[in-house]
Amino acid sequence: MIVKGQNLFSGTRIIAGGQVYREEDGTLILKSDQTLEFETPLLTIVSSDAVLSGRFGRSLKLKADETLDLRGLYITKAVIKQSRRGRYRRLCLDVKGLDSNGEDEDLDRDILKKLPNPIVYIDEEPVPPPYEYWNAHPKQTAQTQSNPSSNTTAESAKPQEFTRGYPSTKKWLRVAAWIPSNIEITRSSLVRFRVPFCSFDFQSPFPLQFFEPTVTRTGGDRENSVFRISHSFGADRKLRVELDEIYEKKPELEQMHPDEAEYKFTISNKKLAHYRYLTLWLAGTEPYLIPIPEDKPKMT
Repeated sequence: MIVKGQNLFSGTRIIAGGQVYREEDGTLILKSDQTLEFETPLLTIVSSDAVLSGRFGRSLKLKADETLDLRGLYITKAVIKQSRRGRYRRLCLDVKGLDSNGEDEDLDRDILKKLPNPIVYIDEEPVPPPYEYWNAHPKQTAQTQSNPSSNTTAESAKPQEFTRGYPSTKKWLRVAAWIPSNIEITRSSLVRFRVPFCSFDFQSPFPLQFFEPTVTRTGGDRENSVFRISHSFGADRKLRVELDEIYEKKPELEQMHPDEAEYKFTISNKKLAHYRYLTLWLAGTEPYLIPIPEDKPKMT
């Protein structure tokens, strides 16, 4: 961390996360009476504030220079996807800017560089850098959605995989990171995109969406079973289900609402009894092999 100010004389200390950083301990370096430098664990600046205690006068809370047109940041989408290799998970965020009136403001990588490096964390656990950034624009999103079957690679996790349009004319950022397997994630986890030493308007939380489709058996009778299939790709991605054959339209496969990625899949118990998995195909992605819920009917 580099701190700039005035009258940073010998004896100046930084207090962060319950630890004191000072020159005599070798944990703080006074470059001049206007600049000092100290090193601190990532978790310290994520979970706590830092205070500068000078030799004279009162202590001051360390704050970034927020002299930008931005009033804050917010997340519009947070999606997580399991790597095919199994060790890591891929997180992708859409982050937008707000102006002083609470309206969308242009946000790109150059603007963000004027602030301290952001930290992504899930619940209370920081996600280790580095992060990847892409400048996004509504026109790019519209082009991607008009061609949902465009080539994407699961492992490279191009930003188009996570694209979903928003009714805005302003630019925003897509942020991606690999999440180590030791970070615990649940269906109720929140992701945060936090800029250290900035106000709470720069600490945006958002609930995670899981990228993999989910299959739930909702009912049925002696003849048929009914499943609910949902995913986070967006309603514009065409879904096909493979079992004994490929199903992609009524009566077996029915999209519940044209603006939602929710489907009802109805299949005969006689066919279902011979399979352990459903294969789900979504335009522009690799197929997903989903276990059929264990409460499937047994044929006698």
